[in-house]
Amino acid sequence: MEKTCFGQHQPLQQLTMTLSIANLAQSPLYKPAPRACSLQECIRLILLIATGLTIQDVLEITPKFFKMHRDCLAALDGGAFTLLTIQCSLFVGTVAPLAINRLELQSILKSAMDFDISAQFMLTEVDHGLDARNIQTTATILSNGDIDLHTPSPNDAKVMPPTTPRGGTPVVAVVMARLINEEKDRGIRPFLVQIGDGKEMCKGVIEKALLARTGAHPVDHTLTYFNHVRLPGSALLDNLNQRKYEHDAFLSTIH
Repeated sequence: MEKTCFGQHQPLQQLTMTLSIANLAQSPLYKPAPRACSLQECIRLILLIATGLTIQDVLEITPKFFKMHRDCLAALDGGAFTLLTIQCSLFVGTVAPLAINRLELQSILKSAMDFDISAQFMLTEVDHGLDARNIQTTATILSNGDIDLHTPSPNDAKVMPPTTPRGGTPVVAVVMARLINEEKDRGIRPFLVQIGDGKEMCKGVIEKALLARTGAHPVDHTLTYFNHVRLPGSALLDNLNQRKYEHDAFLSTIH
């Protein structure tokens, strides 16, 4: 037995299955899942999990640091736990070793450990994920010592880290970019960049929010672009010298 549908002939059983699948796709099961926690609850959850964690724990990867990753509270909201690991492991893990000789970084580390800021880590780009050594974002040293941070093309946007202003929490990031000094490529280096104040983006920083993934706790994944953002020379978290073993230095910086 056959029925006509949209000008084509389909067996009744196949047509019924098609309609059933179409209905299923509209069901609550396939709609984006609501957050298990509000933004404020996420922050409280993060603070509970990270209670007692110190910069030294991150530097030395102590048992307390590993315990944080096994905390059962993390199961309450995977998105909140993702933000926690980015903040402690990637941001603090990158900045803390450098702060030993740069005391001015101590205040930003404290703000990150106290979760007064949303601290992000920006390495991969739309066109460069696993081949992150080929990223194209540039940080050019200017004649007055300032730095010009720039995204050369849409395909070079930083991808995934959540930078959308929300909740009034300032966003600061370690941005990995190609250091250009005296028109020479000095390799990929880390830069400390203010992304936004929690209400609006900083001048020259542009974000495009990605759609939330179905069935996942959203983390506000975004694409982030830099349009000739002017940074002070101190934003460079490394030195200007050409590194002898570029590959090893790159791996050491991203852990």
